[in-house]
Formats: sequence, structure tokens, C-alpha cells
Amino acid sequence: MMGRQMELDNVKINWAPILESQISSLEEKFPGRGIRETFNKIIEDLNENRIKSRLIMSNKEPAGYAYYVMPESMTDRILGNVGFVDGKFASGERAENLLGWLLNESKSMGRFAMINDIFNGTEESSRVLEKMGFGRMERSMMEIPLKEVPESDPVVPERYRVESLNNMNIEEYLSAQISAYQGSEDELLFSTKKEEQVALARSIFEGNYGRVVTEVSRIARYDGKLMGACIVTSGKSGTETPGYPLIIDVFVGKEHRGKGIARAMLLETLRRAKVANFNTMYLWVNMKSKARGLYESIGFMESSFPREIIYYAGLEAQSDGN
Repeated sequence: MMGRQMELDNVKINWAPILESQISSLEEKFPGRGIRETFNKIIEDLNENRIKSRLIMSNKEPAGYAYYVMPESMTDRILGNVGFVDGKFASGERAENLLGWLLNESKSMGRFAMINDIFNGTEESSRVLEKMGFGRMERSMMEIPLKEVPESDPVVPERYRVESLNNMNIEEYLSAQISAYQGSEDELLFSTKKEEQVALARSIFEGNYGRVVTEVSRIARYDGKLMGACIVTSGKSGTETPGYPLIIDVFVGKEHRGKGIARAMLLETLRRAKVANFNTMYLWVNMKSKARGLYESIGFMESSFPREIIYYAGLEAQSDGN
């Protein structure tokens, strides 16, 4: 029995004790990530009703919660957080209540909704997500010790060329990137709006994700046209890979796949990283992606870093109008 229940939207209440269990759990899962500092700002905004929220109360006790933020860099979506104060409060009915509220909010703004796993949720909560039309993406961080990378230069087919970032411009990089990811689940990671896609690409090369290691990063061209890239950043303080190079983006155009270009680009990148005295290389991969098999064949292994789970709904309604 759930007992007496009520829903409260945008109520002024102290959110710190409501979110404490989730904060502590995330701090244990992701040490050194500044989790509490991030939540302190969210709690302040929730307490002042600057963030929209819903609380489910059970016998006057907070039981379940949902809130969302609207990222300035991706105005096609809302980023939600859904959870239960304690696992004893978790139920499919309550999960559906919270998720339904979140979806209604996103639809009213013409955006789609993204959340991570429901905190303190159950298998029933997962079934509710599927029932309500949420897609699920699972991403893993992979790593490779560079001492195991072959020394030989990779061979590329005729008319293809793997080269440095010299003479590459953001516009051609962005055009090739959009084309490569279009129609794949990984497209979810990019805004559906062209101007925001451009801003994200620029932010990478402006160092927002760590310094782009130009002497290691590679691009691929076919008859002079850019159709692939393997971009490495140095990582930055506060991320999961401080001091280690991270392959932040790797892609090959659809019509050029199956020709060994991605393998050649990756191997040259890894070999150059080894020459640059890096010890380990990291990258993120969608667990459903065919690229995972390529990475494993080269020597990448899943790291101990926790997998990232993303649920999303309403993406099909988005369009940048281009």
C-alpha cells in the first residue's frame, strides 16, 4: 500500500535532504567530479522555484521527485532528473506520474526530454520508461594502453589520405561530422539546431573540453574532401580522465566505411600519442555501435569508469528546419 499520496508542483521546500541520498551515491560513483558543488546550485534554484519541479508526498513525507533544467547550448531539449528519496517509495505508478509530468513539460515547450537512470528505481520503473516510449542509450568509456599499439604506419586505400589538422576549417569539419552521425542513435548527442551544432564544434577547438592535441589528432580526406576525423583532447581538471588524452570525436562518412579508413586513422592517432609520451588513450562508445567492434579489435577495453545511461523521448518531433 502506498498510503495517502499527493503531488506538489513547484512547491517551496528545502530540497537538500530530498536529494542528499542521490548526491552521496553519485559522489561515491564518480569521485572527484564536483558532484556536490553542481547539486548545490541546483538545490538553490529549486528552493527559489527557479527550476520547475514535481514532488510526490506520501503521508506528508517526500517520496518521489522530478525536475529539469534547460541547457543554454542545446535549446531543443530539457535535461531531467527523476528519482525516489528511498527505494521503499519506488513504484511503477509513481514513476509514470513523474515521467508523465516531465514529458508534458517538454512537449509544452516543443522540446524533447532526456534523463539518466531513475534514481532508486526498480525493474518496474524501467518497464514504465519503455511503456512511455523512452529510448535507451548506454555508453561506455574504453581505454587502451599505448605500449600495445603497433609501431608500423597504417596503410590507406588509393585516393584517401590521413593527415594533420593543418588547413582544416570548422565548416568542413562540421559538415562531415553531421553527415556521418545523421540517422544514428549518436545523433542524440548533438543539438538538432544548426547554429548550436556550429557552436559545439567551435567549443571543442577553443579548448572547452581540454586542449586539442593537434600533433596527435588526425583527419581523413577523399580526393581532398574531408570525410573523417579523430580529434584528441588533453582532458581537463575535474573530468574523468585528467591528464590523459581523450578521443572526443571519431567518425567516417557513411559512404566511406568498410574501407579501413577508421582503423588507419585510429592507429596513426594512437601511434602519434605514444610518440608524444602519453600512456593511455580513452574514448566513449555507444554499446550498440558497430564501432565498438573496431575499437576492441585494435585493443581498446572497457574501463572501470561507470557506464552512462541516457533515456530520451520526443526526439522525433525535433527539426532544425534546414
